[in-house]
Amino acid sequence: MKIVDFRYILRVHIDEASAQEILNSSRIQKRAKEVNNNLYYDDALVIESEPGYDVDDDLVMMVITSYGKPAKAEGYIIVNGKERKVFDGMLDPRKPLSIHQTGTEQKVEEEYEEEFEEEEEEEFDLFNEEDFYEEEEDEDFYDEEEEY
Repeated sequence: MKIVDFRYILRVHIDEASAQEILNSSRIQKRAKEVNNNLYYDDALVIESEPGYDVDDDLVMMVITSYGKPAKAEGYIIVNGKERKVFDGMLDPRKPLSIHQTGTEQKVEEEYEEEFEEEEEEEFDLFNEEDFYEEEEDEDFYDEEEEY
């Protein structure tokens, strides 16, 4: 039976000074150790799981909450030395569930919201003159003089 070697890496694109503050947090370092994750800075704040473990969601939330604002992030899985991107999106401390949303999903959601807003605007435009006049033209209206 072949053993599969896998691990996860999450790169959070924040500035080095903010990353150092997070790396110096004893609470965050303690959590990282408890869940077999390592944190370091390499042109981004990196959260790397030890082989056979996942990047801990609670640790990710602690990091992004400590940072205090949304940050772009990329997630990778490495299986037997081969790397594959599994996440590309924003981490937002105000929207914890968005950590699982890919860039594509985010774009589709934004397009849907824009389309929905446009439909709402059309439906609630009570004083749209074009609609008003179109309705009058559609009615069967005869001028009495034309009938004679």
